[in-house]
Amino acid sequence: MANSILITGAIRGIGAALTEHYSAAGWQVYAACRNPEKAGAIAELPGVELLKLDVEHEASIAALGELLKRKPIDVLINNAGILGGGYVEQSFGGTDTEAWLQAFRVNTIAPLRMVEALIASLENGQAKKIINISSIVASMTTPLFGGMYHYRSSKAGLNSITVGLATDLADKGISVASVHPGRVATDMGEPDAPINPQQAAVYIGAIVDKLDIDCSGKFFSYDGSEIAW
Repeated sequence: MANSILITGAIRGIGAALTEHYSAAGWQVYAACRNPEKAGAIAELPGVELLKLDVEHEASIAALGELLKRKPIDVLINNAGILGGGYVEQSFGGTDTEAWLQAFRVNTIAPLRMVEALIASLENGQAKKIINISSIVASMTTPLFGGMYHYRSSKAGLNSITVGLATDLADKGISVASVHPGRVATDMGEPDAPINPQQAAVYIGAIVDKLDIDCSGKFFSYDGSEIAW
């Protein structure tokens, strides 16, 4: 039986590149996204099953968990995320509460709900690995710049979720890590960023490969180095 992976936000940016990467490696890929009808060429990739998922809505997450409860999943990559507004809307004195709350629903709460909904499938998988896509701006000890309050706080919250899950799931043999994918050229990121989505997928794949219970609960950069919380 082929290895299986579920990727959220799977038809754009890093998610699309991860879908292509694992399809090419012969994996069964559950490509979860809000609009499967917009998947384009991804829909034709071997081993890819498109699944409708809006991570902002817990009922959608629960429905996906029910759909997949009898299918083993080796790896879950919680990739779907939002900035939570533009840079001005996230600056000191300019924060927007509703956009901030949306960032927390998508970036922080949804990954935990995904794990809860898919726990039976993860327990039945062989690899038992979870990757939460985070960001260097979530680090408390590596401040690059100010602002981005919605995004950075929601990703810092995600890192806290990672630590909690690593503790709670250790007895099930499930490993969990947060990953900073680097500065990636995507619609959400910087168009002139030095890393393209395909490179990011390779880097993240290498971290998936090395993740085990001994390094569960850590925060890794795209190059495999550990980032201080």
